[in-house]
Amino acid sequence: MSGDNDVSKKAQTNRPQEIEAAIAGFDLDNPDFPKALKKFVLGDGGYPYEDKLDRDLYDDELERLQIELVKLQAHVREAGERLVLVFEGRDAAGKGGSIFNFTRFLNPRAARIVALPKPTETERGEWYFQRYVRQMPTRGEIVLFDRSWYNRAGVEPVMGFC
Repeated sequence: MSGDNDVSKKAQTNRPQEIEAAIAGFDLDNPDFPKALKKFVLGDGGYPYEDKLDRDLYDDELERLQIELVKLQAHVREAGERLVLVFEGRDAAGKGGSIFNFTRFLNPRAARIVALPKPTETERGEWYFQRYVRQMPTRGEIVLFDRSWYNRAGVEPVMGFC
C-alpha cells in the first residue's frame, strides 16, 4: 500500500494560496466559516471530476479506510456503543455498493444490514417508524439501514404501501 495520505497530498498540491491561508487559520471554536473558503465550498468540489483517480491510489485509500472501519467496530464493541448508519438516495444511486464496501471486512456478528421490505398488513397500522425501532442496535452493535424511516413516511404513502 502506498502512503496513507496520497489522496490528501494530491488534493493539497492543487490548492490556491488563499485556501491554504484560510485552512491554516481555521478555528473550530469560531462558528463563522472562513470567507475565503465560502466561494470554494459548493463551487469547486471537482465534480464532475476532471481527473479520474488512479485505480491503485483508490484501492490503497479504500483499504486504509476499511481498516479504520474495523477499528471503529472494535471500539463500538469494546465500549458497548450503538451505531446507526442510514443510507438514503434514489434508486441506482449506489447505496448497495456503498453498503457492500462499508461492511466488507466487518464482523457480521456485530454489524448487520437492514433493508425492510414492503410493510405487512400489521405494520401498515403502526406508526411509520415502529418497524425501524425493532431493528435498532443493541450494545456493541452497528446497524446499517438501506433507506430510513423517512422513506416510509414519505415514499410509501405515495406508492400506496400504507
